[in-house]
Amino acid sequence: ATGVADATCDITSNAGVWTAKFQVVKLDPKPNEVKVDRLSGGLVADGMPFFPYGFYTYPPVQPTLAEEEFAHGFSMMSPYQDLHGPSADRHTYMDRCAALGMKVNYNLTTFSGGGSGANLSAADKAKRELLKKEILEFKDHPALLSWYLADEPDGQGISPAALEEEYQEVHQLDPYHPVLMVFNTKDLAPKYRNGLDVAMADPYPVPIQDPT
Repeated sequence: ATGVADATCDITSNAGVWTAKFQVVKLDPKPNEVKVDRLSGGLVADGMPFFPYGFYTYPPVQPTLAEEEFAHGFSMMSPYQDLHGPSADRHTYMDRCAALGMKVNYNLTTFSGGGSGANLSAADKAKRELLKKEILEFKDHPALLSWYLADEPDGQGISPAALEEEYQEVHQLDPYHPVLMVFNTKDLAPKYRNGLDVAMADPYPVPIQDPT
């Protein structure tokens, strides 16, 4: 049955018993859902295992970009974008990706990373409303793979608590798609673990270090 169930896990070792309480949420199936396979760590999209072989791009997304890169084997794009403007251009590239079978890591960083809880400023509250509007507009789009909530928050001093709140808000609006963040420092990244489903890393080795 669908719904929310409380669960408790006890792990016994020589050091004693470690107990964790958590909730298990079971949702009704949805045509464009994307799941995280907790056993393998992989993604499941359109009912099949999905490996996101993707690239970043900058606005505006050129009209033929999706098919050019799809022909090169790319399965995902992640456009940086300013979400303050009209959404028509975003619908255009999302629709083209859906037609090709390409997925989109949808960038929300324009509106994420604000204050936390009762400390929200008027500007942050306005950003949260725009964040909500953007999610509701695109959450059922067949090209949507994930929500890209924060870009290197560890390098910008963005509060993990603020992003955890936004993560919960995103999942309340759309529980059918994972939330991603990208990090550039391995030591600080774990502080954000409660605000994401999938982590990306970008301490690029080339040309600074040997790729291995």
